[in-house]
Amino acid sequence: METRPLKLVLAEDIEKLLDAIGLLEAVRSGEVRCVRCGRIVAADDVSRIEATKSSYDLTCGADSCIELSRRSEGVADANR
Repeated sequence: METRPLKLVLAEDIEKLLDAIGLLEAVRSGEVRCVRCGRIVAADDVSRIEATKSSYDLTCGADSCIELSRRSEGVADANR
């Protein structure tokens, strides 16, 4: 099966995606932390999901964390 990076998930579908990758209950129970800042990530605060070799890293919606994610991809800040 070929895999491709997923670029966008609608806000109303984020819980379906979290459930599909086995993280919904962990997110709901406050067990998942932002890979950038360490803050607990709620389902309505997920800005990015990155697949790793063994799991997934979630990034919260804090502006600083979103910016760090963009920089790690080499994406320029549109506001500059």
